[in-house]
Amino acid sequence: MSGLFGIATSALRANQQALATVGQNIANVNTEGYARQRLSLSTATGAAGGVAVLGVERSYSEWASAALLTAQGGAGAASAKASALSRLETAFAVDETSLSAAFGRFQDALATLSAQPTVSGVRTTVFEEARTVAARFQSMDRQLANLEGALRTEMGATVERINGYASELAQLNQALRASGSSPALEDQKEQLLNKLAYEVGARPSRQGDGPVDLYLPSGQPLVRADRAFTLEAAQGVVGPFTPKITVEGSGRDASFGLQGGRLGGLLDAFDAGVTPRRRELGQLAEAYLGKMNQLHAAGFTAAGEAGGALFSGLEADLALNAAPGNTADGAFTASVATPSALQASAYELTVEAGNQVTVRRLNDDSVVYDGLLADLSDAPLDGLTFSLASGAPAAGDRYRVDPLAGAAGRVRLALASPSELAMNRAEVFATLSGTITATVEPVQGLSAPFPGDPALLELTVENDGSGGLVLTDGAGNAQSFTPGAPVTFEPYGVSLTISSALVGARIELKAQSAGAADGGQARLLSDDLPIFASGESAGDGYGAVLGAAAGASNRADLEAQAAELSVADASARREALTGVNLDEEAADLLRFQQAYQAAARVITVADSLFQSLLAVVR
Repeated sequence: MSGLFGIATSALRANQQALATVGQNIANVNTEGYARQRLSLSTATGAAGGVAVLGVERSYSEWASAALLTAQGGAGAASAKASALSRLETAFAVDETSLSAAFGRFQDALATLSAQPTVSGVRTTVFEEARTVAARFQSMDRQLANLEGALRTEMGATVERINGYASELAQLNQALRASGSSPALEDQKEQLLNKLAYEVGARPSRQGDGPVDLYLPSGQPLVRADRAFTLEAAQGVVGPFTPKITVEGSGRDASFGLQGGRLGGLLDAFDAGVTPRRRELGQLAEAYLGKMNQLHAAGFTAAGEAGGALFSGLEADLALNAAPGNTADGAFTASVATPSALQASAYELTVEAGNQVTVRRLNDDSVVYDGLLADLSDAPLDGLTFSLASGAPAAGDRYRVDPLAGAAGRVRLALASPSELAMNRAEVFATLSGTITATVEPVQGLSAPFPGDPALLELTVENDGSGGLVLTDGAGNAQSFTPGAPVTFEPYGVSLTISSALVGARIELKAQSAGAADGGQARLLSDDLPIFASGESAGDGYGAVLGAAAGASNRADLEAQAAELSVADASARREALTGVNLDEEAADLLRFQQAYQAAARVITVADSLFQSLLAVVR
């Protein structure tokens, strides 16, 4: 009889616990991150029989959890990137306040001046529109610089959240080691892992039910057992060798390979979105300044004085940043030599054994120079001239420079008043020496100023080595010609017809103002001229930067939408496998209630039999 009582009692306890588990599931049906619990039962061993409760099991799918972590990491990155790049797109306005509109108004004013060169009010308008162009460059660069600062601030706030979650996970690991695994602790662990995935996309290293380690893609630990490693984000003015993200106890750049989570998205928006557009804006500014200054310097003021620079801001002797580990005192500079050839990139200069130097363009990791230090400054590299300014570098020393980041913010109008505008064209007169007959064609405006002082250009007739004749200016410019046919000597844009000439003959060209009533140089400046080596105009350049910003923003928006769908799908799959289903719980509630009632009935029957047995004995 005692065996029957024991079996029924074990059944009562088991079904009561099962009902409590079902109640726990129903109570937490709306609790985020809660995983359904199930009571694990087994036939009791031994002669007494009955049922044994093995424990409460938590529904868990490693595949579904891993898929959700991946989706959360992608959603965090996409959301942060889309938000940042939408702000980037707004910096490139397309209305009347845009840089493109400023270009257009400046060109219109120049065209008006070319037709009315003696009207002082028109000259003042050109002066003010030129000032507006400079102000637009400054304003746009300031917006992009502010956006870079905002992204650094957001990285710092994200890092603080990551550190908080990592500390909680380390404490939870300690609790799991101390008291063992439980469904509640496992739920907390999954919640923290999902939060960390959304913020940083780190990879968990699981140890079954229990503690979990967390590693960054760079291989550096974020959480190991019960210790959390603090992340740090660089703030303020950051040098080219300063890591954006570091881990406590390591100077290594922890951002390497970091693509998931909000932190990865912010880094991607900074490195692949905002900074490249700021460099491209600087590239546009330098190319525009180079062309406008060249044309303006070739003209003459109303007073007959030769023109100078229209804008200031072209880089000269920009210092390269030395790496922290350099062992010598070498110092290098970079200067703009050919504005139209500049590339929107940072550069790294590495000194190697034997006074060899390598210069790499960092945006595509291509080598633009590999040769002797002594020959480094002989020829421009991507429109830049690199020079050793002082000291002597040692093998292994590294230097970096980002010449175009912030270049647009340095653009200024170089003139103090409208009277300094050199919008009148030059007249060119020739003085011949040696055996030569030549005439100079009338010019509508010089493309570049003559290099001499006063404005003189000396050309020499030489043999081109294959039986022909060539004109040279001693500065590396040369133009072959055929006697009797017009020839234009670039980059000055002056045309000549040389009827006959012998090697050694010379032509001295002198430029002087065509007069106050001439606006030929303004006419040339008003054209939509190519400013890049590729032949693109200023409007084309601005359109390319705007298109890149808008395209990146649109792609980021689509990626964010896709990432949200991915999270929703992964959450639904996880919920289907591990979430609470009220229909199932209702059925289980009825089933365990009936089982409990049946066990109670067994006890009642056993008691009745026991009482009958006692009556027989009496």
